[in-house]
Amino acid sequence: KDVSPNNLKKISFKDRRGTRISANGKEIGEIRNGYNIKTASVVSKSPDLGPWITHALSQELKQRGFNVVNVTSLPPEIPLGINGSIEKCYSKMYFLKAPDCTIQTTISLQESGVTVFTKEYIGQSKVTGGIGAQGYEKAFQAAVKDLLDKAVPDIVKACQ
Repeated sequence: KDVSPNNLKKISFKDRRGTRISANGKEIGEIRNGYNIKTASVVSKSPDLGPWITHALSQELKQRGFNVVNVTSLPPEIPLGINGSIEKCYSKMYFLKAPDCTIQTTISLQESGVTVFTKEYIGQSKVTGGIGAQGYEKAFQAAVKDLLDKAVPDIVKACQ
């Protein structure tokens, strides 16, 4: 296959999670007390997390020399593109314990409208230090890093 990094043009992730809490976002976590009873939901600022993962993946690929354009969806005639879906993005924080986080995605590489590579990836984190908003932010950032550390080498290899 003669596919150089410079030919990669478009990346698009869709948020396939359910659970709408409000018009302002979807539940991405929960806080539990010392009795393991859920006391609060953690809601994302945006109802769609697709652009967040799209941006993170495009930055990683740009650092590796890929020419990347983020889009909301891939056109069928695209010479080379990445489609992804977020199946799960959730974190739990227990009484006085830093949150853990899991992000599950499916990533597909498409060449001229044909899927040439598909794989599911799970990024996980158990961040120490920091409870509250900062703890959640660290947990999600670490889970995205774990996810990309697994996915990017496979994507690069599939493009060769």
